[in-house]
Amino acid sequence: IEYKDNLEDHDDTGIEPTNVGLEGDLSDYKDMQHKYDTAIVILQGGTEEGCDGDKVVPRARLREQAGVIAYLEARLRGENAVMILTGGVELDGYTEAALMKHNLVTKRGIPEEDIIVEEQSYDTSTNAIFTGDILTKLGFKEQGNVKLITNGFHLARSKELFEKYYGGKFEAINAE
Repeated sequence: IEYKDNLEDHDDTGIEPTNVGLEGDLSDYKDMQHKYDTAIVILQGGTEEGCDGDKVVPRARLREQAGVIAYLEARLRGENAVMILTGGVELDGYTEAALMKHNLVTKRGIPEEDIIVEEQSYDTSTNAIFTGDILTKLGFKEQGNVKLITNGFHLARSKELFEKYYGGKFEAINAE
């Protein structure tokens, strides 16, 4: 897997450069296969200039909050949970997924090793394609404990596209 690191020139924000932006065939996920019991997929809701300093829009904050709740509930049940943040649209050199990861790690206390960032996608279809590949490599297509989090207005479309492009079992959750 080759990684693109689009954060290296932006040290003034406090966001650490990370290996994000998966490219290639994802074969390196085999060492992580079946490590997790639960996958929490958070579809990004957008970014905008000047929104609370970190540019995450309110609907994305709702998704983030619902993702944290799903993660903590899984951990309380004794499950190993992974959060997959999907969204590659950039603002000021940062993707939606990278901004949410920063919030989850620094403000919500989610361990960085429990977060996978997918930042090639630019719409719901590509969210489903790229995240579906990751979920398949992690073994979730077989065991199916996947939570897909988005807002109510976006739920039907997200379900349809994940069924089409991922094909594994998942539970769609309204973040509101």
